[in-house]
Amino acid sequence: MTDEVSIKLLRFFHGPFRGAIIKSLNIEDTEENREEVKRIIKDSMNIESLADLTPTELGTVINEVAMIFAVELGGLLPYPGDPDNIEELSMREFLALTKKH
Repeated sequence: MTDEVSIKLLRFFHGPFRGAIIKSLNIEDTEENREEVKRIIKDSMNIESLADLTPTELGTVINEVAMIFAVELGGLLPYPGDPDNIEELSMREFLALTKKH
């Protein structure tokens, strides 16, 4: 089960999560920018390889990045299972999501 969870979290990180960061920063969605976002996250958290993290560790990385992003930049990033368009949700839709977490 751990491998399955890790794979899902890695796919989430490399897909919707990084995509939401790129979109929120209003920069071009290129592979180069996606890799730069990943490098910044890894460097700032002293991570050598995301693939070597346990599901719990990867979940912690996602939570910490989302929290820092919200506090420092005022942006919302999706969590696993959230819609990809979280920043476009109405307050009612957003609050309904927070009840799930």
